Amino acid sequence: MDAKYTEVNQFAQATTGSYLPKTPRLKISLSPDVHTRLVNGATIRFGIDYTHTSEIYNDVQGTALLRRPKEDLFNASSSIVAPNGKLTFTVGGTNLTDRRFITTGQPQYAGGVVFGTYDAPREWYATVGMKY
Repeated sequence: MDAKYTEVNQFAQATTGSYLPKTPRLKISLSPDVHTRLVNGATIRFGIDYTHTSEIYNDVQGTALLRRPKEDLFNASSSIVAPNGKLTFTVGGTNLTDRRFITTGQPQYAGGVVFGTYDAPREWYATVGMKY
């Protein structure tokens, strides 16, 4: 992305310099999926999502404890769609490698505290969709 500030106010007390917090220099996403029709007319779908994100800082000060390292994340799902297309059943999972990293945070230097919030762990789901 190469996002950056073009100007920083001279009176700013906390700054990352010209680089934006929470903005990776590189982010790549791929989401291939495969559909196949069964003999009865139903459709099966298999999908995988992959995202690579370079390191980012979660605050304007660039606090090392709030740095998010480069990450590779994977999600996957599988669906079956009824022959008439009106009913869909999906199962899947997110964060399949169960990677944990800080997604937001803030230092409170006056109180001697740095706090942050982590992303969700690996999660599984099932959904039913209906068109009428």
